[in-house]
Amino acid sequence: MNNHALLSPSGAERWILCPGSIALTKDIPDISSPYAEEGTLLHAHSAHRLNPALSAPIAGLDEEQESVVAAYVAFVTELSSGAVCLVEQRVSVGHWTGEEGAEGTADALAQKGNHLWVVDFKAGRGVAVSPEDNPQLMMYALGALHDHPEWEIEDVTLAIHQPRISSEPLRWATTVSDLEDWAERVLKPKAELAMLCMVTLEPLKEYLHPSEEACRFCRGKASCPALNAEVMAMFEPYPGESLPTNVTAETKLIPAYLPGDLAKAMTLAPLMEHWIKAIRARAEEELLAGREVPGFKLVRGRRGPRQWSDTALTEARLKKMRLKADVIYDRKLASPTTLAKKLGPRRWKTLEGLIVQSEGSLSVAPVSDKRPAVAPAIVCEGDFTPVDPAEGLI
Repeated sequence: MNNHALLSPSGAERWILCPGSIALTKDIPDISSPYAEEGTLLHAHSAHRLNPALSAPIAGLDEEQESVVAAYVAFVTELSSGAVCLVEQRVSVGHWTGEEGAEGTADALAQKGNHLWVVDFKAGRGVAVSPEDNPQLMMYALGALHDHPEWEIEDVTLAIHQPRISSEPLRWATTVSDLEDWAERVLKPKAELAMLCMVTLEPLKEYLHPSEEACRFCRGKASCPALNAEVMAMFEPYPGESLPTNVTAETKLIPAYLPGDLAKAMTLAPLMEHWIKAIRARAEEELLAGREVPGFKLVRGRRGPRQWSDTALTEARLKKMRLKADVIYDRKLASPTTLAKKLGPRRWKTLEGLIVQSEGSLSVAPVSDKRPAVAPAIVCEGDFTPVDPAEGLI
């Protein structure tokens, strides 16, 4: 059986949005990162604790990582009470994607009567992931339904536990009929397009659809013609008739002046950021391999902070100098976060009134963001020094 799926559940969001990405990335190696390696480590720990038969004991977690794993394990343990629970369960997906023998691995499946839970553990701290209409989890659910018809499932709950972002798992309820309808309408047709691009590269450009979601984890960003065209289009000059009166020929290459143009630029900004990072990484990869990138070279950045090579030996020598402790050691008060973990509820309560917390910094977000909008501050006349228009636009 072919366990490595090109049309994998973990990459489903990308290839469903951008079917051509499968052909674009097929020959690009999947290079690991420290974040991916940590995610693999935390998944291995959680799997062992939920089912010790899966692997030998694993060491190497710090206190914060322990708390992340413990939160996920506690959720699955509670959920699996009185249920059939399968951990790190491989499920078939090829019957929908057309890729023979293809499988995906669900972090946890729990069957209770005619109800199926599909649980995914996300260890990341950056991008929050929602279970609602989540292609990865929907494919796991479809695979479990195919592999276990004896369960006679009617209702399905998809759950994502991302302890570093939310203390509570996020859940989304659906039905078997809705999942199968989605598979017929979306999953199967997109898989057919993706496989078509693998057979012939003729329609590749037609099926490359850059977007923040599709491009975020795509290995082909640096060589994607559609993404390159999308980014470069942002720098095309205005048509003459649409130029604001204060935009000159010299400044018209900067696109974000009119509100509509600014909104378009903000929509594309994440795409541009993905592209820029990918281009830098590709150039570094070429130079590290000894290949020339005309006009560029590898250099070392600023040196790291000085530190003791042997802390114990340094400490011993300083003590021989008969120096006072406050000269040798830096002391500071432990943070509220640290003390909250070490003190009992009664002692902690006496300190809560001494805690202050600054407001989060302002940033621009799309209107779909769930955080409430911040009303603009009232600006009084005289708060700012007028800028001479002749000095140019900022």
